[in-house]
Amino acid sequence: MKNIFVTATPPTPNGGLHLGHLAGPYLGADVFSRFQKMQGHKVTYLTYGDANQSFVVTTAKRKNLTPQELIKRNNVSIVSTMLKADIEIDGYKYVLDNKHHSKFVQEFFLDLYEKGIIIEKYYQALHCDDCNQYLFESFIEGLCPFCKKKSSGNLCENCARINNPNDLESPICNICKNPAQAKEQKGFFFSFRNLYTILKDFYESRTTWRPTLIEYCRQLIDKGIPDYPVSYPTNWGIPVPVGGNKDQSINVWFEMYPGIIDSIKSSSSYDDSTDEKLMVQFLGFDNCFFNSVLHVASALVKDDEQYLVPEHIYTNHFYLLEKSKFSTSKNHVIWAEDFLQDVEADTLRYYLSLTNPEHNQTNFELQEYFAKSEKLKTSLDEVIESFLTLTYEYNSRFNNLLSNQEIDYEAIGLLENTKAQLDEFLGFEHFSLRKAAIAIKDYLEGIENYIAKYKHLSHSQYEIPFKSFVLSIGYLIKGLAYFTKPIMPKTSDEIFALFSISTSEEPRWENVNNELKEGEWLSNNNREKQVESVFYEN
Repeated sequence: MKNIFVTATPPTPNGGLHLGHLAGPYLGADVFSRFQKMQGHKVTYLTYGDANQSFVVTTAKRKNLTPQELIKRNNVSIVSTMLKADIEIDGYKYVLDNKHHSKFVQEFFLDLYEKGIIIEKYYQALHCDDCNQYLFESFIEGLCPFCKKKSSGNLCENCARINNPNDLESPICNICKNPAQAKEQKGFFFSFRNLYTILKDFYESRTTWRPTLIEYCRQLIDKGIPDYPVSYPTNWGIPVPVGGNKDQSINVWFEMYPGIIDSIKSSSSYDDSTDEKLMVQFLGFDNCFFNSVLHVASALVKDDEQYLVPEHIYTNHFYLLEKSKFSTSKNHVIWAEDFLQDVEADTLRYYLSLTNPEHNQTNFELQEYFAKSEKLKTSLDEVIESFLTLTYEYNSRFNNLLSNQEIDYEAIGLLENTKAQLDEFLGFEHFSLRKAAIAIKDYLEGIENYIAKYKHLSHSQYEIPFKSFVLSIGYLIKGLAYFTKPIMPKTSDEIFALFSISTSEEPRWENVNNELKEGEWLSNNNREKQVESVFYEN
């Protein structure tokens, strides 16, 4: 049994979660966690509200709120959205005014400073004289020096490349929109100059990272990684613990790694005596520098087994809405919390998995969502209702159905093939929400085709084949309960209940291909023919 700590990029509480956020790390981490629990592993899924982000300050200014008011409101919304989407977070830490969190981060910063990895130096910082504000990250905008798209300072979310704000084309203050001015400033930087060998060796040992991420890291090593700022001249955030720097706060992206480690070490599932601990991370590709470079380097330099290295990192690209980027400023957005008031979480999770942007940009189409959701619900209802009809109509003949009956080889082949696919697509090596959702869709269609192929059999004329046929359908539908558990947990629970199987404990994946037992056969209450929708109200 492994002790697995799964993290998703801490959401910034400058707003709620829209469908693009949900389709990214938060759903992926939840599906992965559910599957690993079915494998018998100890899994803890953690994240926290990223309250020290500069985006909190700039958004609060636009909304005429204090940052504290904005954070409180949106942390509630974020957690509420996750609950409505059936995302099982085991820990969501609040970091605003969290003294334990701040102290842990400061001690981590100070240790790397004393090791010479974090260095102090002067540099040219951009400043807005009108706002009396140093400009970094969300405080500044311009054109990325690499891809020429609109970019914030220090990182372009379009191409995922870090930048020096001085290199932005036409940089302006993001508050008053006036041109930025350069001023000399002192700051702290993470130096990669002596870490290329250990980073290169680490990247070459990765087998589960997606090819685009591996190539991104390799190119950074080949070109050289510039010193990266781990402090900014601002009073928002955790103060730098080096004396004489009261005007400096720790860069929130550096804060994130020790912040997650603190969450892990503080969780009830953390045990110093447990040998095998794994950190698995889910994140948007625009954040890959921080997790796969800055955080990995920090962990390797720390060289302490308590500071877990992010072993497995799964990235996703942007999720578009009707073929355009989600934009709150242009009101081109669907807020997940609102959307989930009117739709089932399972159908949304299924569609987001089916269209997941794991290797490239993909698209949410509202019309397509409703069409695919309706198809899913119709298929589920028809399969279950066909089974219930058979067991109800011929109830008197099924008393010894389980005696000396064999599951049809076609049914066994269909289930075993799907199990093999999901073993691959929900496991470590080739985790893929899209392929897993397609495998489930194909399996459901396979059950429909199986029923259509054999439903002509007459129970009076062909008693043995007919009894085997009905038992095989039950075998396949019970398998569907296991297969849908990670992506569609409520649907899974409904199917398990159909067979009077308790879900008080996590269903074990190893039992997916077990034949029906006497106690798992349909109870008398569940034998009654269903004429209404089995899982969903009309």
